[in-house]
Amino acid sequence: MKNLDVEKRFEDDVARLATTISQYEDAMKWAPHIHRLQGFVAGMIVATLLWYFLP
Repeated sequence: MKNLDVEKRFEDDVARLATTISQYEDAMKWAPHIHRLQGFVAGMIVATLLWYFLP
């Protein structure tokens, strides 16, 4: 019984991961420049906060 439970949970996790990956691929296909811009903006915010708080 325990083994079946673990297998079911594993299958659910794999299905959820596959859905997430396909959604991510769709987003990257439709708007790759937006994702690159978001990464750049997030990096600039983090760098600014570090520069402000660390020295």
